[in-house]
Amino acid sequence: MDNSHFLEVIGAWVAAIGTILSAIASTPSTDDDEEADEEKEKLNVIGNALQAIGNALESLVDEGPIARLGEQVQAAGNLTVIYGIVSDNDEISKTKLDISGNWLQSFGGILGIVQVFGESFSKEFLNISGNALQSIGNGLQAVGGEFKLSGDEKTAEALGFGGSWIQAGGSVVSAIGVSLENGNKNVDKEEEKL
Repeated sequence: MDNSHFLEVIGAWVAAIGTILSAIASTPSTDDDEEADEEKEKLNVIGNALQAIGNALESLVDEGPIARLGEQVQAAGNLTVIYGIVSDNDEISKTKLDISGNWLQSFGGILGIVQVFGESFSKEFLNISGNALQSIGNGLQAVGGEFKLSGDEKTAEALGFGGSWIQAGGSVVSAIGVSLENGNKNVDKEEEKL
């Protein structure tokens, strides 16, 4: 595996781990423990930071300009979410930043789908499916933020929880697709040598 493919695989798995950490952080708890909420907030920052790093790594090696832009937009969305968490803004402003960051991530995932549709669909099925799931998950999280702004905490929490786990599942599917795709490239190179 050459360096660019190695970076792509590492980036995909770093992003997948980040989405899983963020999904864990969004999982509702049964009690109102402030200390646990603070720990979940820290975990969400770490998860979004890993997603941003993974997306940035993938953007360095993506073969198409639209996919590269999509990875960069997703990373910008992750950074927007992080800023919303760590800023000294009021809760409404923090929620609006979270909504904006999730919409950016969703849009970036859609750009990745657009790039892949220009390529072989069957070869890229896992990447398309993974990006679609990530976009849907981010969209649900953003809609959950809108419910939070309107005062419907229960619906907001449910959408955030479901959206986070859908995004995490999509990220893992994409990482598997990238891994398989790069493994196949190596097999093709070995066959050419024979």
